[in-house]
Amino acid sequence: LLIKRFWHSTFGKYLKHFKCLYAYRTLHLCEGPGAFISALNVYILLNKDIQFKNKWMWYANSLNPHFECNEPSSLFLDDELITATQDHWIFGPDNSGNILHWDAEYLLKLQSELGSFHLVTADGSLYCQDDPKEQEALTFPLIKQEIEIAKLLLTEGGSLVVKIYTFTSEYTVKFLKEITELFQSIHLLKPSCSKPGNSEVCSLNFNILRCAQFFAEHQKDMLQFNLVTFPITKEILFSVN
Repeated sequence: LLIKRFWHSTFGKYLKHFKCLYAYRTLHLCEGPGAFISALNVYILLNKDIQFKNKWMWYANSLNPHFECNEPSSLFLDDELITATQDHWIFGPDNSGNILHWDAEYLLKLQSELGSFHLVTADGSLYCQDDPKEQEALTFPLIKQEIEIAKLLLTEGGSLVVKIYTFTSEYTVKFLKEITELFQSIHLLKPSCSKPGNSEVCSLNFNILRCAQFFAEHQKDMLQFNLVTFPITKEILFSVN
Protein backbone atom coordinates (compact mmCIF):
# COMPACT_ATOMS: atom_id res chain seq x y z
CA LEU A 1 0.00 0.00 0.00
CA LEU A 2 1.20 3.50 -0.84
CA ILE A 3 -0.39 4.90 2.30
CA LYS A 4 1.69 3.64 5.20
CA ARG A 5 0.08 3.46 8.60
CA PHE A 6 2.01 6.50 9.82
CA TRP A 7 1.07 8.67 6.87
CA HIS A 8 -2.57 7.57 7.04
CA SER A 9 -3.03 8.30 10.76
CA THR A 10 -0.31 10.51 12.23
CA PHE A 11 0.31 12.66 9.15
CA GLY A 12 -3.40 13.25 8.73
CA LYS A 13 -3.70 14.27 12.37
CA TYR A 14 -1.00 16.90 12.01
CA LEU A 15 -2.34 18.29 8.73
CA LYS A 16 -4.92 20.26 10.71
CA HIS A 17 -2.09 22.56 11.82
CA PHE A 18 -1.38 23.65 8.25
CA LYS A 19 -3.22 26.65 6.84
CA CYS A 20 -6.16 25.69 4.61
CA LEU A 21 -5.79 28.11 1.72
CA TYR A 22 -7.98 28.43 -1.37
CA ALA A 23 -5.17 27.53 -3.77
CA TYR A 24 -3.14 25.06 -1.75
CA ARG A 25 0.20 24.15 -3.31
CA THR A 26 2.42 21.30 -2.12
CA LEU A 27 5.84 19.96 -3.10
CA HIS A 28 6.96 16.43 -2.23
CA LEU A 29 10.71 15.72 -2.36
CA CYS A 30 12.13 12.18 -2.56
CA GLU A 31 8.52 11.06 -2.72
CA GLY A 32 8.56 7.74 -4.60
CA PRO A 33 6.45 5.70 -4.61
CA GLY A 34 4.00 8.34 -3.30
CA ALA A 35 3.08 7.92 0.38
CA PHE A 36 2.72 11.61 1.24
CA ILE A 37 0.73 12.40 -1.91
CA SER A 38 -1.63 9.48 -1.28
CA ALA A 39 -2.11 10.39 2.39
CA LEU A 40 -2.77 14.04 1.57
CA ASN A 41 -5.21 13.05 -1.17
CA VAL A 42 -7.18 10.86 1.25
CA TYR A 43 -7.15 13.63 3.87
CA ILE A 44 -8.55 16.17 1.38
CA LEU A 45 -11.26 13.81 0.14
CA LEU A 46 -12.45 12.87 3.64
CA ASN A 47 -12.58 16.38 5.10
CA LYS A 48 -15.56 18.43 3.95
CA ASP A 49 -14.36 21.72 5.46
CA ILE A 50 -11.22 21.98 3.33
CA GLN A 51 -11.43 25.11 1.21
CA PHE A 52 -8.92 24.09 -1.44
CA LYS A 53 -10.47 20.68 -2.21
CA ASN A 54 -10.76 21.34 -5.96
CA LYS A 55 -7.72 23.58 -6.27
CA TRP A 56 -4.96 21.45 -4.78
CA MET A 57 -1.84 21.68 -6.94
CA TRP A 58 1.05 19.36 -6.23
CA TYR A 59 4.47 18.61 -7.66
CA ALA A 60 6.79 15.82 -6.64
CA ASN A 61 10.32 14.58 -7.06
CA SER A 62 11.92 11.17 -6.82
CA LEU A 63 14.75 9.24 -8.39
CA ASN A 64 13.64 8.59 -11.94
CA PRO A 65 12.87 4.84 -12.21
CA HIS A 66 13.27 5.07 -15.99
CA PHE A 67 16.73 6.69 -15.88
CA GLU A 68 19.26 3.98 -16.73
CA CYS A 69 22.14 5.46 -14.71
CA ASN A 70 20.26 5.25 -11.40
CA GLU A 71 21.22 2.32 -9.19
CA PRO A 72 18.40 -0.27 -9.04
CA SER A 73 18.99 -0.70 -5.29
CA SER A 74 18.09 2.98 -4.77
CA LEU A 75 14.79 2.80 -6.64
CA PHE A 76 11.24 1.76 -5.82
CA LEU A 77 9.85 -0.86 -8.18
CA ASP A 78 6.37 0.67 -8.02
CA ASP A 79 6.23 3.46 -10.63
CA GLU A 80 2.45 3.42 -11.15
CA LEU A 81 1.83 6.88 -9.65
CA ILE A 82 4.75 8.43 -11.53
CA THR A 83 3.60 6.96 -14.84
CA ALA A 84 0.01 8.10 -14.34
CA THR A 85 0.92 11.68 -13.33
CA GLN A 86 4.11 12.43 -15.27
CA ASP A 87 3.39 16.17 -15.63
CA HIS A 88 3.59 16.55 -11.85
CA TRP A 89 7.07 15.06 -11.45
CA ILE A 90 10.38 16.94 -11.42
CA PHE A 91 13.53 15.00 -12.32
CA GLY A 92 15.97 17.88 -12.56
CA PRO A 93 18.36 19.10 -15.26
CA ASP A 94 19.89 15.67 -15.89
CA ASN A 95 16.58 13.74 -15.67
CA SER A 96 17.95 11.51 -12.88
CA GLY A 97 15.74 12.91 -10.13
CA ASN A 98 18.73 13.18 -7.79
CA ILE A 99 18.29 16.43 -5.86
CA LEU A 100 21.98 16.43 -4.93
CA HIS A 101 22.58 17.41 -8.56
CA TRP A 102 20.41 20.54 -8.23
CA ASP A 103 22.62 23.62 -8.01
CA ALA A 104 21.64 27.18 -7.07
CA GLU A 105 21.05 28.17 -10.69
CA TYR A 106 18.61 25.32 -11.28
CA LEU A 107 16.78 25.98 -8.01
CA LEU A 108 16.25 29.63 -8.93
CA LYS A 109 14.94 28.49 -12.32
CA LEU A 110 12.60 26.07 -10.56
CA GLN A 111 11.38 28.82 -8.25
CA SER A 112 10.68 31.06 -11.24
CA GLU A 113 8.75 28.35 -13.10
CA LEU A 114 6.77 26.77 -10.25
CA GLY A 115 6.41 29.58 -7.72
CA SER A 116 6.24 28.99 -3.98
CA PHE A 117 4.51 26.30 -1.92
CA HIS A 118 2.48 26.18 1.28
CA LEU A 119 3.72 22.72 2.26
CA VAL A 120 6.90 20.80 1.44
CA THR A 121 7.42 17.18 2.46
CA ALA A 122 10.73 15.33 2.27
CA ASP A 123 10.98 11.55 2.64
CA GLY A 124 14.55 11.01 1.46
CA SER A 125 16.68 8.09 2.57
CA LEU A 126 19.72 6.09 1.52
CA TYR A 127 20.60 2.42 1.63
CA CYS A 128 22.75 2.11 4.78
CA GLN A 129 22.39 -1.54 5.75
CA ASP A 130 25.97 -2.29 4.76
CA ASP A 131 27.23 0.40 7.14
CA PRO A 132 24.42 1.28 9.59
CA LYS A 133 26.66 3.09 12.06
CA GLU A 134 27.36 5.72 9.40
CA GLN A 135 23.69 6.37 8.61
CA GLU A 136 23.76 9.90 10.03
CA ALA A 137 26.84 10.88 8.02
CA LEU A 138 25.59 9.23 4.84
CA THR A 139 22.11 10.76 4.92
CA PHE A 140 23.11 14.24 6.12
CA PRO A 141 23.90 15.71 2.64
CA LEU A 142 20.53 14.51 1.33
CA ILE A 143 18.54 15.84 4.29
CA LYS A 144 20.42 19.14 4.17
CA GLN A 145 19.63 19.52 0.46
CA GLU A 146 15.95 18.74 1.09
CA ILE A 147 15.77 21.47 3.72
CA GLU A 148 17.68 23.98 1.59
CA ILE A 149 15.22 23.41 -1.26
CA ALA A 150 12.29 23.83 1.13
CA LYS A 151 13.73 27.07 2.51
CA LEU A 152 13.86 28.51 -0.98
CA LEU A 153 10.48 27.31 -2.24
CA LEU A 154 8.26 27.71 0.84
CA THR A 155 5.98 30.73 0.90
CA GLU A 156 5.68 32.97 3.96
CA GLY A 157 3.97 30.93 6.68
CA GLY A 158 4.62 27.65 4.83
CA SER A 159 5.45 24.40 6.61
CA LEU A 160 7.89 21.52 6.17
CA VAL A 161 7.63 17.84 7.06
CA VAL A 162 10.98 16.06 6.78
CA LYS A 163 12.22 12.63 7.78
CA ILE A 164 15.52 12.73 9.65
CA TYR A 165 17.61 10.20 11.51
CA THR A 166 19.97 10.45 14.47
CA PHE A 167 21.38 13.89 15.25
CA THR A 168 24.38 13.28 17.48
CA SER A 169 27.15 14.73 15.32
CA GLU A 170 28.13 18.36 15.78
CA TYR A 171 27.42 19.29 12.16
CA THR A 172 23.92 17.80 12.31
CA VAL A 173 23.06 19.53 15.57
CA LYS A 174 24.37 22.86 14.26
CA PHE A 175 22.34 22.60 11.07
CA LEU A 176 19.14 21.62 12.89
CA LYS A 177 19.64 24.53 15.29
CA GLU A 178 19.62 26.89 12.31
CA ILE A 179 16.33 25.34 11.18
CA THR A 180 14.70 25.96 14.58
CA GLU A 181 15.33 29.68 14.10
CA LEU A 182 13.38 29.73 10.83
CA PHE A 183 10.07 28.19 11.95
CA GLN A 184 7.57 29.34 14.53
CA SER A 185 6.91 25.84 15.85
CA ILE A 186 8.78 22.53 15.52
CA HIS A 187 7.73 19.04 16.64
CA LEU A 188 9.81 15.86 16.55
CA LEU A 189 8.05 12.52 16.71
CA LYS A 190 8.81 8.86 16.28
CA PRO A 191 6.25 7.25 13.92
CA SER A 192 4.23 4.70 15.88
CA CYS A 193 4.64 2.13 13.11
CA SER A 194 8.41 2.62 12.90
CA LYS A 195 10.45 -0.33 14.14
CA PRO A 196 12.35 0.27 17.41
CA GLY A 197 15.65 -0.42 15.66
CA ASN A 198 14.95 2.20 13.01
CA SER A 199 16.32 5.63 13.91
CA GLU A 200 13.94 7.60 11.68
CA VAL A 201 12.26 10.63 13.25
CA CYS A 202 9.71 12.92 11.65
CA SER A 203 10.31 16.66 12.02
CA LEU A 204 7.21 18.83 11.58
CA ASN A 205 8.14 22.47 11.09
CA PHE A 206 5.25 24.93 11.06
CA ASN A 207 5.12 28.50 9.74
CA ILE A 208 8.42 29.53 8.19
CA LEU A 209 9.42 33.07 9.14
CA ARG A 210 10.87 34.78 6.09
CA CYS A 211 12.04 37.82 8.05
CA ALA A 212 13.91 35.58 10.47
CA GLN A 213 15.60 33.81 7.55
CA PHE A 214 16.60 37.13 5.95
CA PHE A 215 18.16 38.56 9.10
CA ALA A 216 19.83 35.25 10.01
CA GLU A 217 21.49 35.07 6.59
CA HIS A 218 22.49 38.74 6.80
CA GLN A 219 23.98 38.24 10.25
CA LYS A 220 25.98 35.22 9.09
CA ASP A 221 27.31 37.19 6.12
CA MET A 222 28.40 40.06 8.35
CA LEU A 223 30.11 37.73 10.82
CA GLN A 224 31.99 36.08 7.98
CA PHE A 225 32.93 39.51 6.59
CA ASN A 226 34.27 40.63 9.96
CA LEU A 227 36.28 37.45 10.43
CA VAL A 228 37.92 37.89 7.04
CA THR A 229 38.42 41.65 7.35
CA PHE A 230 39.60 41.73 10.94
CA PRO A 231 41.40 38.44 11.60
CA ILE A 232 42.29 37.75 15.22
CA THR A 233 45.70 36.17 15.72
CA LYS A 234 46.77 34.26 18.79
CA GLU A 235 49.04 37.16 19.78
CA ILE A 236 46.13 39.61 19.75
CA LEU A 237 43.81 37.18 21.52
CA PHE A 238 46.18 36.47 24.43
CA SER A 239 47.39 40.06 24.75
CA VAL A 240 43.97 41.24 25.93
CA ASN A 241 44.08 42.01 29.65
